[in-house]
Amino acid sequence: MSQSKKESFYILGAPFFGRDEKIQEYSTAFRTRFKDPTRGEDGVSDQGVEFLYRGFDRLINMARGLLTFNALLFASYGVFSKDLPAGVIPRALLIACGALPLLASVFLLSLFWMTWGPVESYENNDNDAAFMLAEIRRGTRAVGISMWLTITEMVLMTVAITLGLH
Repeated sequence: MSQSKKESFYILGAPFFGRDEKIQEYSTAFRTRFKDPTRGEDGVSDQGVEFLYRGFDRLINMARGLLTFNALLFASYGVFSKDLPAGVIPRALLIACGALPLLASVFLLSLFWMTWGPVESYENNDNDAAFMLAEIRRGTRAVGISMWLTITEMVLMTVAITLGLH
């Protein structure tokens, strides 16, 4: 299975905003792979639904790891900025270094906002799969945005530390 260069730039390997045609391709490929002919023309097998739930579990685990990492970044920011003399580092940079890990965490916490799907999503595997595909797409966006904010935070912290050492 090869992945094109353009596709590998997607956030965490999945399509991001404005990629409806690619999302539809993934959905079609999923339904083809996990087709259960006993459930109708587009019926999804139990293994397909389990596959989606495992995918969402992976997103939750990524979010847990990033939340921990962002907490460490925020704590290190507090230790680093506590004893800095005024004016050594531009104020906007200090504010960004404090705000970015918190903002990244807000996106990650949205994955833990558990809601029951509509009643129809529990009626059959097709509806369950459609609901979970939408949740995975939402979760991928949240983790992707958080990942970019965290990377930006690391770069800004490196700049701030470098300025603070001089």
